[in-house]
Amino acid sequence: MCPDDILDNAWQQIKTLKHEISCASCTKIVDIDDIIILGLPNDEEKQFLTAALSVNFCASQDIQQCIRCKSYCQRKNEDSPQVNCLVCTKNMIKPYLFCWYCLGEWKNAPTEGKNCGNSNCKKEKIVQLKSAPMIDFKDRKGKTVKVPKIRACPDCTTILEHNGGCNEMTCDYCKHIFCFICLTPTTRGSLICKSTTWNPNATIACVPAPIQANV
Repeated sequence: MCPDDILDNAWQQIKTLKHEISCASCTKIVDIDDIIILGLPNDEEKQFLTAALSVNFCASQDIQQCIRCKSYCQRKNEDSPQVNCLVCTKNMIKPYLFCWYCLGEWKNAPTEGKNCGNSNCKKEKIVQLKSAPMIDFKDRKGKTVKVPKIRACPDCTTILEHNGGCNEMTCDYCKHIFCFICLTPTTRGSLICKSTTWNPNATIACVPAPIQANV
């Protein structure tokens, strides 16, 4: 493979949220250092490669970075946004809890595992959702529909930005798969709406969901 093919193979796998790059021929995992040596990326591409793989790894392992000590923390319960940073807990000699979504220190009682108590947690998401620019999607008949560039995952409310490609979106954190246009979830691994997926078995119309005002 030439350097361009090596890099292109890496980009394609990163786009599918993989945190390890496999060989395009034999599927063996390739070390990132070898990709950098053989793919000849420039400094900007090299930075993006390592950063993107790190982000994908955190998402796949359900890991978030503590903004206080910068250590990586894994939450025990994927249904709760409450995270206990073991490093800060040890250093402070008391539990240090933070919110998975806003990364702020947990203000409410530890028993209130669904609401961190930070006033800007949900508010910040709503501001992002309401101020998002609109982007264009085309349906199967070539008709253009306008959709906010930023959506909240219908399952866990994580903020997601559409940066190109089709309308099928996978949440980085909870892995919920849905249509970015109408927010309809997949059924048996496939979108069921009549959208840019060109699904001949679609059972419902794909109507752009309104801007999300509550998360």
